[in-house]
Amino acid sequence: MIPIEDSDTPQEIEKLRERHRMLAEKKITARANWDTSKAVLERLKQQARDSYGTDDLEELRQKLESMTSENERKRADYQQHLNDIERQLAEVEQQHAEALGKESQE
Repeated sequence: MIPIEDSDTPQEIEKLRERHRMLAEKKITARANWDTSKAVLERLKQQARDSYGTDDLEELRQKLESMTSENERKRADYQQHLNDIERQLAEVEQQHAEALGKESQE
């Protein structure tokens, strides 16, 4: 960062030219950063419109919340389905063990 010079202190012309050159370079860099940021933002907005039909931040937040809720519902359903399969498998194993026990007693 360039130190801010005291404007009341007289400076030589070479020092002023150097300050001007440095400020001009900073302006060019800032402008390039600004242009790059704008291009990236526009590309991301287009990507959001293509993927989600909007680039409105609030609508995207709502879509994310909806998708998160739907994923959680699907995860819970999947977990319940696996629990049911395990329970049914345990019942079958128990029935099989009982059947084997009866056969060995006969």
